[in-house]
Amino acid sequence: MQKNIKTDSYQRIFAIAVPMILSAISIPMLGIVDTAILGHLDSPVYLASINIGATIFNVLFWGFGFLKMSTTGLVAQALGENNPDKINRQLSLSLLIALSISLILVVFSPWIGEFAVNLAGEGGDSSQLAQQYFSIRILSAPATLILYVMFGYFLAIQETRKVLALMLVNQVGNMILDYVFVMQFHWGVAGVAYGSIISEYAALALGAFYLLKGKYSIPKFFEFKDWLLN
Repeated sequence: MQKNIKTDSYQRIFAIAVPMILSAISIPMLGIVDTAILGHLDSPVYLASINIGATIFNVLFWGFGFLKMSTTGLVAQALGENNPDKINRQLSLSLLIALSISLILVVFSPWIGEFAVNLAGEGGDSSQLAQQYFSIRILSAPATLILYVMFGYFLAIQETRKVLALMLVNQVGNMILDYVFVMQFHWGVAGVAYGSIISEYAALALGAFYLLKGKYSIPKFFEFKDWLLN
């Protein structure tokens, strides 16, 4: 009996830990795939540029990992209190914060991109292509940060299969689109950037579907004022 309890506990721990670990490396994995695809092109300039661009995004989005961790902690606490209204408020507030931060990043992206590329690059064609990659892929910031919140939320309510499904759509979609855009359409650096954008928004659409059909609902916009003041 005790052995069965311990086995069940281990299974539950792994069921949460594995998706949590995978979600932490989701953004670096996109950069790895982009690098692998561009590495098959003739010029080493493409590889150099994507190394710069992927590094910038790894560092930039890593800094906002608190969105996932804080959402997990706060929603799990509300779940332990059996308080659906609090769960809804925490989720909605996290989504609002993620959207606000991402829009700020997009608005200031020309200056952020120029500073980051100049800091990491060596000038020349590779820096120009890295700037092009950044200017396109930064448009995925809303999807990326909102997905962080979704990852944290689904982990908190122990619906880990949904986390894996979101990652599968994101990663597999990125691999397929990168191959099509770069190897078939010959879009180069822009191709891998667009592949990342489309795959992340596809995952976001699936996540939105899960939220709308899930156990807990998001408060309507006109209700935000009431629960923000409470």
